[in-house]
Amino acid sequence: MGKSGDKILKIMIKFKFELVPEEGVVKPYMEPYGYIFRAILMDWLKKLKPELVHELHSYNKIRPYSIQLSYRRKEIVFYLNIFDPMIAEVLVSDLIKKKEKTFEVSNQTYLLKKVLFEDYSLTTLFKQGKPVKKFKIKFLEPTYFSTTRSKNVVRLPIPELIFSNLSNLWNSLSHEEAYIEEEVFLDWVNRSLYLSSLDIKTDAKDMGESVPAVGFIGWANFEISKNEKNYSKLIDTLCKFGELSNMGSNRTAALGRIRYKPIEYFNFRKIQH
Repeated sequence: MGKSGDKILKIMIKFKFELVPEEGVVKPYMEPYGYIFRAILMDWLKKLKPELVHELHSYNKIRPYSIQLSYRRKEIVFYLNIFDPMIAEVLVSDLIKKKEKTFEVSNQTYLLKKVLFEDYSLTTLFKQGKPVKKFKIKFLEPTYFSTTRSKNVVRLPIPELIFSNLSNLWNSLSHEEAYIEEEVFLDWVNRSLYLSSLDIKTDAKDMGESVPAVGFIGWANFEISKNEKNYSKLIDTLCKFGELSNMGSNRTAALGRIRYKPIEYFNFRKIQH
């Protein structure tokens, strides 16, 4: 980890949108997917500030947002995590101006019943990191990784791929004062962090194309054999960060959503649940 200065890392804004159908009834076959809400976000930004959409689609640029969804019997809850304050400011300004906001979701009009804002400081996230020894990651949505080694994607919770992806996201979405020296860090991951047990299966998700996205869901337990240079604290930080950013391919379309559960820290204090 690079030296931390006095500058504050970027603030992430978490939007929670509660949407209800205009007609009062959710269609029984309705199951909106993350790619639909990604398109909704792009259309929304295009109307407000088209240059932002162009910037978001810049080649090889990490997208500074993630999408997460939950479904209820009478509403859809749409979470939008924004790591770029400029984008967040544009959306907040529009929401303040308009008393009523609607979204077209799969040919059905939804009213914005409620919107909540919550900010996260990546600095605080890092400072609160603890030296985790054992932990579990639940993969709630299909997760898969693209690598430079092959054209084929990887559908396994390999530690190197998980933390290569998360550290790359972290470096792209935070300031350079918190830069992770990825090569050294991943060398430690390969030597000291291993998969201890898992229960996963493959699952497909519609992406609006002829071929669905296929990844793994389930859970995996991990253990760190030796703590060095506070890397176990960095693992704790990156896993919490991953709960906000998602991980892997198509994370901006709600894939790669995870839940992190620390089990034991390096002071050998087991966590009571």
